[in-house]
Amino acid sequence: MSDDPKTNYSKIESQNELGIKVSEQKDSFDNEKGNPSSSFTPLESEKIDIIQHTLSELPKEGILLIYNYIQTLLFKDFTDFFPEEIILRIFSYLGQNDLCRCKLMSRRWKRLLEDPSIWKTLFERKGWQLNPKVVQEFEEWMRIKDQSLSEETFIRIDEHFLGPHGTIFHDRQYVYDSQNRPLLNWAHIYKECARLEANWRRGRFVLCEMQTPTRLGRFSRISTDSVYCVQYDDDFVVSGSKDRLISIWDIHAGALLYFLHGHLGSVLCLQFDRERDLIISGSSDTSILIWSWERRCPIKSLTGHTDNVLGVVLSGNYIISCSRDHTARVWKLDASSAEESCIHVLRGHLASVNSVQYNESTGIIVTASGDRTLRMWDVHSGQCLKIIHAHQRGIACTQYNGKYIVSGSSDTTVRIFEANSGKLLRILQGHEDLIRTLEFDNEKVVSGGYDGTIRVWNFETGELYCVLHNDRRSRVFGLQCDHRRIIACTHNSEILVWRFDYGIDCTFF
Repeated sequence: MSDDPKTNYSKIESQNELGIKVSEQKDSFDNEKGNPSSSFTPLESEKIDIIQHTLSELPKEGILLIYNYIQTLLFKDFTDFFPEEIILRIFSYLGQNDLCRCKLMSRRWKRLLEDPSIWKTLFERKGWQLNPKVVQEFEEWMRIKDQSLSEETFIRIDEHFLGPHGTIFHDRQYVYDSQNRPLLNWAHIYKECARLEANWRRGRFVLCEMQTPTRLGRFSRISTDSVYCVQYDDDFVVSGSKDRLISIWDIHAGALLYFLHGHLGSVLCLQFDRERDLIISGSSDTSILIWSWERRCPIKSLTGHTDNVLGVVLSGNYIISCSRDHTARVWKLDASSAEESCIHVLRGHLASVNSVQYNESTGIIVTASGDRTLRMWDVHSGQCLKIIHAHQRGIACTQYNGKYIVSGSSDTTVRIFEANSGKLLRILQGHEDLIRTLEFDNEKVVSGGYDGTIRVWNFETGELYCVLHNDRRSRVFGLQCDHRRIIACTHNSEILVWRFDYGIDCTFF
């Protein structure tokens, strides 16, 4: 017997509880016997009496053994009675936390709950998506790995392998099925996505700033002038600033690569598409420049606006711009001459058109203006389809995804509208000054303003997830975000990166 008094006490306590349960069960049997409606036959009642008498003469240790045996008769493991496909389907209705608890029940359950199909179902139910290019590369890599007799075929770095197209994969990202075939480890991917989602909700991030080396060998900001706009893709960040420059950065190293010179005024807005070898920029010099990414020079200038160009959109064969001159314009990218490029001038706003959006699937343009309205236009005809009186003061920014319109205003609110009806769905309140820039997806809205904060909201409920500050309380002029990070620019020449994916394996998403 153990000398640990705590262990002995626990055992005695368990036995006492068992004695109480047996006593209660005996009373229950007694009551049942005295009940005329009892379903027991005389023979069954006699057996019950014998069992009760036998139990009353046993020591508590013996009763405990019998109690454990009875439990095996009363409680059955459902996984013993159903095919594995049905068992996995049942488990797939549980959430992540419940599945993790179930894995502790037995070795069999642990093995079942490590099946990738369960976690794949949970992943898809969340609406999350994988990067199809990386998945395709992974599958190609696994086919080669499965056919190879030796790992010498692969370039190995510590516990990592280099895929056919340069992606680094590691052992945690795959498992083997019962036939020893490699499969994507959906449990690992799901848990990494869940960690990333939790970081957004709880405001867990790493903040860094893009800087450039000076001649003295130290690091400093690229310019003392305001940075008005910023865009990025998987490898590069492109920014436009008051000093008339477009700056190209390496997103991984945070290092400045080169400048583009061409505008005669501040670069106020831009978009780029490396696959199409294009950068589109708008300036306070009233022009729009089309640049070659590869050649790093302007290839065409679009003129027609009579004041600052405040927004540009590149989509398909269209460039859509908006200006302080109260108009938006639609340009054909493949026009044979600059004079033939402008196909529509969208007139109707009574103040500066501060922001423009376009959705290719609907063919609708959305503009936001200082006259407090949002207007929807047909890209083919140039006709105004709808006017939404959206805010109490001028509107500084908007985003449109074909189904919803989200706008930010100097009335310090973010508002979400249903595009087809123009119905106001939600008002997000919290900013203390003009909201200058925003983006949204199916899960969140990210807004930045003159109060020096970036705020992350739940799109469906309007709940405020977190508030992000910068050290200098700089006005936020522009931002872009994805599921991993936010990159923003400020009037104090900063380009700031909030990384929510630090320490998370985001290879597949």
